[in-house]
Order: sequence, then C-alpha cells, then structure tokens
Amino acid sequence: MSCFYNHPTQIVCQTIVRKCRNEVTNPVITNDYGYFNNTSVGSVETGGVLPVTTILTRGSNIVADQTGSITLQAGTYQVSYTATGEIPTGGTISVGLELNNVGVSGSDITESGTAGNVESLSRTILLNVLGTSTLNLVNTGTEETVYDFAGLTITRL
Repeated sequence: MSCFYNHPTQIVCQTIVRKCRNEVTNPVITNDYGYFNNTSVGSVETGGVLPVTTILTRGSNIVADQTGSITLQAGTYQVSYTATGEIPTGGTISVGLELNNVGVSGSDITESGTAGNVESLSRTILLNVLGTSTLNLVNTGTEETVYDFAGLTITRL
C-alpha cells in the first residue's frame, strides 16, 4: 500500500514518520522614525536650510532641534523628503540633503520649468550615518527660491 499526503480521503500510513517542525516567531519592530514638515517655508537663499518642525516621532535616535535641523544617531536610515516651491526666474528649482554640512551624494532633485510655476520635488534614499550627525534639507539651486512646503519622513532600519 502506498501512502499519499494531501489526498481528499485520509490514508493512514504507519511506515512514514514526518520529522518536520514549523516555528513561527513574531518579529519585534523597534524602528525609530520621525515625520517633520513646514507648511510655509518662505524664501530660502542658495545653500540655505528649509527648516522643519517635529510632527511625530518614535524613539530617541531621530530628533529635530530649534533651528529646523534633524539630529541622527549612528545607524542606517530610509529618508523620504519632499519640497514644493515656485520656480525662480532662472527656470530651475532644486533641493537636496546635507549631512554635517556636506551634500549627500545622489540626494539632489532638480526640475526645470516656467518661472513662477509651482513644482513638487520628492525622493527616497538610504543613508548610512556613522556617528551623531545633523541632517538638513537645503536649497541646492543657484537662486533664492520661495518654498511653500518641506517635509521629511525618516525611519531607522
């Protein structure tokens, strides 16, 4: 007699012993995160910071200070950022991230268009932070620009 598993009718088989075991472990999610924004940024000079304030945080590894900068402890972070503003007279709007006052490679976002039009810029990157550091969203364009909105969502992985 053969033994069949998953057969509509149960067939009892005494000669086969199953030796498999499933272990289910519920993950414990301990990620710190923070959401920061500014709904009326205003005019920001070239290289200037788009200041943000804390809306929601969990944990102590991601904290905004009074100047609108964000302090990150050592770790790997997913950073999603958005800025909305008017394209200046030169026809280009641009934002990017700075970590400890140094531009983060690959973080610049630039759009061209008609001066006065409103443009939204957004990107998500992974950022490896080696020690306590300061993160800023900055105007990386060549002209002073009026921004209506700036926002960052940061999750420690």
